[in-house]
Amino acid sequence: MTKEEIEKKVRVGGERHCYGCGFSLPLTDFYIKRTKDNLNSYRFNSPCRSCSNIRTVERIRYQREYMLYLKYKLSLGGYNKLLESQDNKCAVCKLDQSFFKKNFAVDHNHDTGEIRGLLCTNCNQGLGLFMDNIDLLGCAIKYLKT
Repeated sequence: MTKEEIEKKVRVGGERHCYGCGFSLPLTDFYIKRTKDNLNSYRFNSPCRSCSNIRTVERIRYQREYMLYLKYKLSLGGYNKLLESQDNKCAVCKLDQSFFKKNFAVDHNHDTGEIRGLLCTNCNQGLGLFMDNIDLLGCAIKYLKT
């Protein structure tokens, strides 16, 4: 279908069955996708907007859990316990998690793989840019004191 045909169907007020929730819903409740084989052809997404959004949230949560385990052998429960032990604050700057949009990063020793704590993005990137080098950080401290 062309974009014009899709828009006409939406204006007319057709319905579509959602395989996610099982309801027949108005076409306005479905996302419109471009087909893979023809960039000028469009179709309605199979699950409705609500089901698509729920599936997206679930996929993001699963990917987060999978990456935590894959990289650090840390479960989501272990991450939450570590965050709780840090009083929901960054291990370096002590700012609360609620201050940030992103979850804290898992800071670890790159040689041993041992987890040191959870850091906000700024602290994590700062340590990374200094390559976890204590001497280099010491030089930076001396510089800031002058």
